Amino acid sequence: MRDPTGSAICSDYHRRPPLCPPCDSFKRLMMRVSSSKLTLAALVCCVAFVVAAGVVELGGLAFADQEPAEETKIVPVAVEGTTAKIGPANTRVDFVGIHTGNDPKPRLGGFKKFQGVLVVEGDALKTISVEFEIGSIWTEFDKLTQHLQAADFFHVEEYPTASFKSTKIEPADKPGMVDVTGVMNMHGTDSEITFPAKVRYSEEGIVLDSEFKLDRTAFGMSDHLDGVAKLVDVHVVVGQATDKVKEAPSEEKATPAETGEAPKSGLAVGQSVEPWTPMHVSGPDKGTRTCPLCTYLARPAIVVFAKDGATTEKLVADVEKLLAKHQSAELKGFVAVLDASPGRLETLATEQGLKRTALCYPDAQTGLKDLAAYQIDPEVNNTVMIYKDYKVVANWVDLDAANLKEFDAAVANMVK
Repeated sequence: MRDPTGSAICSDYHRRPPLCPPCDSFKRLMMRVSSSKLTLAALVCCVAFVVAAGVVELGGLAFADQEPAEETKIVPVAVEGTTAKIGPANTRVDFVGIHTGNDPKPRLGGFKKFQGVLVVEGDALKTISVEFEIGSIWTEFDKLTQHLQAADFFHVEEYPTASFKSTKIEPADKPGMVDVTGVMNMHGTDSEITFPAKVRYSEEGIVLDSEFKLDRTAFGMSDHLDGVAKLVDVHVVVGQATDKVKEAPSEEKATPAETGEAPKSGLAVGQSVEPWTPMHVSGPDKGTRTCPLCTYLARPAIVVFAKDGATTEKLVADVEKLLAKHQSAELKGFVAVLDASPGRLETLATEQGLKRTALCYPDAQTGLKDLAAYQIDPEVNNTVMIYKDYKVVANWVDLDAANLKEFDAAVANMVK
């Protein structure tokens, strides 16, 4: 797949060229939020995403002029009596979120499940009401989708739905345009929003196209403002079916034991790191499921996935020492122990007097996906990676205490 500039778009949402905080390929407007019309439902969904994803200050964001190769046809939605029913079969709700800074790294997404009603009297749109399932959110990257569903954005478990109900629809200055005002409920918060919409009526039915920016902070979604813009670009088209992102088929790979190769684990040098949400037992984010990448962005970091044992205890002590030594470089450290209880990790953190190191364990809901994103083989004793500017600088599998000097030197070279 390629973006409008012709550059290949990485399959991995946090992959970049450039890179992203946490992703970096945003700059490549992979969004093709073409001028096709988004639905009202889409609007609601986008609004929700905006709030949750906190993902876009779209100032300066450019859209591709060219149409997608296979554009879904615009078909008016039939009005039965005074009612036009909308849903994924005839309406599209998309959004684009960006990151802060010089490289916005646009991310395209939308919603697969929503339903609503437009009330039309003659050639006048009177009311709009839409409800959508936040859990149906999609993006072009699985990890991004999972992150948006998590507690620091949409918090789907707590707030599974969102809705929009218009309170006023008035003609705008331009012919065929209206200003729609209503109440959006998302993330457990009501907020009044107003957006423009182009409406076309015919004997076949109604078509609506709306593009606007949504402020996620208006719905209490204020996490990660240092890395993700608070405004999200929403595009709703009533009259165009929702396109669902197709997932690439998974491949079955032979195990190292079957191939006779040395075990491999972790991202390779040069690969981009992913967001993940471990449970922190120690360190600055103790007691939370803070995403290391989303919080500390491009800062240099050590990330370890390991089994409990004497080697891991030595690794933890070494990481704590390195974080203190390279404090001026803002070096961060995360050690995820895969097979220890929270109580055991709390004891280890106390015994080692950890202040800087984030000793943690995989979240019950996202742990398996997090390990897959980092390509971790749970059978190895440990996987140690160091990264900077979102890219892996070095990787060790089954790092032994005898090799810590090599590891320490690599860290020092990375942060200098």
